[in-house]
Amino acid sequence: MQSRLVGNIYRGRVARVLPGMQAAFVDIGLQRTAFLHAADVVPKIDNRESHGVNGGSGSDIKRLVREGDTIVVQVLKDPWGTKAHV
Repeated sequence: MQSRLVGNIYRGRVARVLPGMQAAFVDIGLQRTAFLHAADVVPKIDNRESHGVNGGSGSDIKRLVREGDTIVVQVLKDPWGTKAHV
């Protein structure tokens, strides 16, 4: 039986960005990469935010994260079947 991951916070690396899905996969050191949707991103206060990138449903994932970025994520849903969520 796997322990619950909901609420856990991880420092991860963006492994892949999928613009067509407005999502990214983040390596958080577990068996599978975690799924991160653009609507769930809260941007760091830096130059990206000052250029009008605010996260949420209207944001472009390519402007929020890039492959190789190190980010902090909190798990919102436990993995289900073959899917993993952040």
